[in-house]
Amino acid sequence: MFLIYFQSATLKDHTCKIISNESSYEDGVGIAQELFDEQLKGIFVLSDGLQTNGSKLTEGISSVLPSNIVVSGGLAGDKDRFEHTWIIENGKICESVVCAIGFYGENIHFQAASKGGWDSLGLTRVVTKSKDNVAYEFDGKLALEIYKRYLGDKVKELPASALLFPLGLKDVQSNEEKEIRTAVLEEN
Repeated sequence: MFLIYFQSATLKDHTCKIISNESSYEDGVGIAQELFDEQLKGIFVLSDGLQTNGSKLTEGISSVLPSNIVVSGGLAGDKDRFEHTWIIENGKICESVVCAIGFYGENIHFQAASKGGWDSLGLTRVVTKSKDNVAYEFDGKLALEIYKRYLGDKVKELPASALLFPLGLKDVQSNEEKEIRTAVLEEN
């Protein structure tokens, strides 16, 4: 546990209870609407990693905020178990919760950056069937079957072994690598 003291900044928190993958965008909009005002400099978000679509949550937040407000944070995980993730809120352990803190004031400045260490490996494939953050097919073939073919002995360790082989997403038009996403494999 740690304590941070700000001499001239103000903090405000927001918690959405009973979140879900389906409501992640709306949860993000609600967070941004509640925390936004002219003095807002940054938002730090922590969320349940199993009940949240992180991309949709961020899209919802970004749809409300001006681009100069920095948003950072992360999703809770439980290593490779995919059973329970939780956040500590007001001293209590909570599941299915997203917490956000807004930082306000003239004397606080936010910056955020991230860098991954993954290199591309294997063939470039096109996602041909997906819904939200779930890819079902690559090049017209079941994503799960493609992973099974390439994982060898690690296929017995699915879904955990898929974490070792994340997806590198590229913008089709610019061919620029945009982000790395963990593969969570589901039957179609």
